[in-house]
Amino acid sequence: MSGIIRRIDELGRIVLPKEIRKILKLTTGDALEIYLENGEVKMLKYLPLSKNLGEIESIANSVLNSINKSVIITDNEKVIVANGELSHLKNEKLSKSALEIIEKQSSFSLSKKDGASPLKITENSKEDCFMQIIMPITSGQSKAVGLIAVCGFNEGENFDATDIKLLNFVAQMLFGFYGNA
Repeated sequence: MSGIIRRIDELGRIVLPKEIRKILKLTTGDALEIYLENGEVKMLKYLPLSKNLGEIESIANSVLNSINKSVIITDNEKVIVANGELSHLKNEKLSKSALEIIEKQSSFSLSKKDGASPLKITENSKEDCFMQIIMPITSGQSKAVGLIAVCGFNEGENFDATDIKLLNFVAQMLFGFYGNA
């Protein structure tokens, strides 16, 4: 396998070619995981949430048990945790809409009762939840590392201010524990 040749400068730096940055969706400030394997230097886009799946699954299950609604937690590329009626979405790639929420760091609370259509979180979503809350996992002006979404499937269900506060707390906690790469 041949690649692009780059020279190391006097400070030990190399420039990743634009083509590679584009393919990996790397932007200024993104972290790379660099390691040696069989005498080769390997680099991976660092997705901090993906490194702590057991703990994050426990957090998602706690949210499910607290508000009795299905939970999705993503990194910047795919669903890493999904439970309840959405468990089939685990490892699915994010939709353009979900990626936009992460990039713009906007939150949504949607309900069919109010005439809104649910946002598709993954490219191949087939779920049709009655209502949802979607929040980026971030804190302040920091770059978001994923999103958390909660979906309710019954017409009689409602979100209240406590549900939104809980989700906001969980999003900030996830960022605080796992998002500071």
